[in-house]
Amino acid sequence: MKFFVFLILTLAGFVEASEHLVRNGKELEKAAKNATPGDTIVLSSKGTWKDVSLKLKLRSVSVVAEEAGKVIFSGQSSIAVSGQFVVIDGLTFQNGSLEDGHILSIKGDNCRVTRCSFIDYNPEKATTRYHWISLYGHHHRVDHCRFSGQTHSGNSLCIWLEGDQFGNHRIDHNHFGPRPRGVGNGFEVIRIGDSDSSLKNANCIVTKNLFESCDGEIELISNKSCGNTYLGNTIANSAGCLTLRHGNDCQVARNIIDGGGKKETGGIRVIGENHIVRHNHIEGTTGRADGAISISAGVANAELNQYAQVKNLRVEGNTLFNNTKGGNFCVGHGLGSRDRTLPPENVTFIDNREKPLPTELTAHRLTPFDVGPDSVITPHPAAIPGTHPVGEVDNLDNTAWTVPSPKSLSGIVLDETDAILEGDWQYSTHTPPYVGVGYLHDQKSDKGKKSVTWNFDPPKSGRYRVELSHCYNVRRATNTPVLISHADGETEVKINQQETPPVARLFRPVGEYRFKKGSPGTVRISNHGTSSKHVVIADAVRFIELKD
Repeated sequence: MKFFVFLILTLAGFVEASEHLVRNGKELEKAAKNATPGDTIVLSSKGTWKDVSLKLKLRSVSVVAEEAGKVIFSGQSSIAVSGQFVVIDGLTFQNGSLEDGHILSIKGDNCRVTRCSFIDYNPEKATTRYHWISLYGHHHRVDHCRFSGQTHSGNSLCIWLEGDQFGNHRIDHNHFGPRPRGVGNGFEVIRIGDSDSSLKNANCIVTKNLFESCDGEIELISNKSCGNTYLGNTIANSAGCLTLRHGNDCQVARNIIDGGGKKETGGIRVIGENHIVRHNHIEGTTGRADGAISISAGVANAELNQYAQVKNLRVEGNTLFNNTKGGNFCVGHGLGSRDRTLPPENVTFIDNREKPLPTELTAHRLTPFDVGPDSVITPHPAAIPGTHPVGEVDNLDNTAWTVPSPKSLSGIVLDETDAILEGDWQYSTHTPPYVGVGYLHDQKSDKGKKSVTWNFDPPKSGRYRVELSHCYNVRRATNTPVLISHADGETEVKINQQETPPVARLFRPVGEYRFKKGSPGTVRISNHGTSSKHVVIADAVRFIELKD
């Protein structure tokens, strides 16, 4: 009888999930065996996590640090996870080493690794080969992680394309580097696929990651599969290239690559068919592949591990300047070497610019504030959760202007997480760009009854330019009211949220006002007077001090 009662309660959703606190590897292994869907296994910050080697099989279970960054695996520790909908959150792997394999491997589908750190996990010999994270299966996400100080052979993050279902992973908001120069090949930061699997469609998205001083080898990112997208990443002072080494049908867009004049820095290197390289910003590189955009020569009847001929390449709208030792473009790189006798075929160059764009037209340049374990922003507790899955957006290109952390912006920025909400506002990330974790919208309901208010107490009295951030499309309100309360009274401004904001496609100025320290002003967005056919957006407000 008790079993049937438990079954009925479970099906009705009345059985609460359990939380298990564990202090060492044996307790973690036991908790994993006994865990049921919805459970959370909490790793004690006071536990012992040296020489812990585990294989965990889980489903819909979270494994989280009691305090992110304080649960440190060391020695010869490694974890292999197999399952579905598993979350690994806040673990640190530091000052350990392995002989082979992986520090963390994920098999199955729809798992997530977030806020984890991999730091100085190196053997004595640089030629000892293992990977820091390996992903198998499909639809995993690795986000807000830190990878620092890898000196040995192997990838910081490796994606394998085995079995019948694979790929469709999302790699975002991670911080990679520094990584010193390796000894030969095999020192890539990210590798997607390998030569044998290079004609498989991986369909992965690598977006909003920061690579700093990643000098391991020429292939900083090594694409060895088809259908991948590299979007809105920043690569700084790195002696390597974003390399489409094998595979076809990839897109490289809205990335910022800044070599800083450092020796042997590179840009984008292309091999294969039907790629698109567009709207990237490349400056200060020094010819690692004899050009900021280097288009390779190919081998006739190439084997999978050789250089395929470049065909049907589109190079469009890129900005390139101050690139030395080879300049901005190299077409036919390596022609005559290693049996590479075929020049690129059907390459189209459109609207590329060889001088700087205005800053507001350049994609957001990521900083350490934007990415890694410390950059995670908690959503507003009073807001309704969004309905769209992570990564589902209406215009993928616009994500390049999203600013993940308000701290990386100039001026004084208050996100929607700092605001007071009146009425039911819902989170969304579906229409980039935006500031922080997402933006709010009024769901086209309860018109005249909803508002978002920011209080602003300036660090010193004076005049400030006020700017509002909002995403834009034809579904937005054209007459959104904004009320600014300042030292000289109140001013109402109405803005058209269908129009692209003029400052970095993100911020719209709404006037200059005097604010007095100790006497807070406010900025208030409401949905009063807006159409029930259109949504009102509330994202962030920025105050920029004006000099007299």
